[in-house]
Amino acid sequence: MPKYIVIFLLLFYTLRTSAQTGMKDGTISIDFGKKKHKQQDTIPVQVSPDDDEDSVTTVKKVKKQSAPKDKTAKRITAYDIHELGIFRGIFHAGFNAAQVDGDNEWGYKYLGAEFGAGVMARFHPYVSTSLEINYSMQGARARLPSSDQVSRRYMVQWDYVEAPISLNAHYRDIVMISGGLIPGIMVRYKELDYDGINVTKNPPIGQPRQFALSAYGGLHVFIKKHYGIGFIYRYSVIKVRDAYTGTRVSGQFNNVMTIRFVYMLGSVKKKK
Repeated sequence: MPKYIVIFLLLFYTLRTSAQTGMKDGTISIDFGKKKHKQQDTIPVQVSPDDDEDSVTTVKKVKKQSAPKDKTAKRITAYDIHELGIFRGIFHAGFNAAQVDGDNEWGYKYLGAEFGAGVMARFHPYVSTSLEINYSMQGARARLPSSDQVSRRYMVQWDYVEAPISLNAHYRDIVMISGGLIPGIMVRYKELDYDGINVTKNPPIGQPRQFALSAYGGLHVFIKKHYGIGFIYRYSVIKVRDAYTGTRVSGQFNNVMTIRFVYMLGSVKKKK
């Protein structure tokens, strides 16, 4: 074999071996036998001017991942019926200042108790309905006290068991405006004439009607979450009985103002 062929083969073998092995101390190694690596996205990391220029390294670009959406999350409104429930219990107690239109007297001279309990269904953040069972003492008294010359002992008393039905408008949990009807049954009746004689069994203008129906409007303000104070005005829709002669109305009607204190229980939450 010619010498130049032997020399050429030795040089080729030496170059191939050095390319595979590589060199250190800054020498770039060339690898002809390995496959090319896939190119990766990199971003440069900035270094301060004081650092060595050769210290700039590269890191893999990290893809930002958005947080998973919570499909069960709900928007909380002023009063969320799904979170806070629909039904609430109501207890109240107060007093009536009453008069009877059509009896030749005027002024809210008769004071009687008013108390009861009920349930409220708040099916909308701003609207609810309620039903109560109440005991209400109503009636009338003479507007002037008796004297030595004139006897003014007139008094009429009729107590009712009532079931007010109302529609309520709410402003948050602070203010509640109500309106509705109050059907009731008279369960107690007593009447004295101007001389103080009991005429319950034989009144001058007849017995009062047992069934009563009134319309009312009210305003409640809740000082705390469960405690409130309310004012209610009501007037009879149907007359209790005929009026005395000389009055300006066609019959006797209950005319009542009520101040009451309210305790409202927490909501009954819906089962999920």
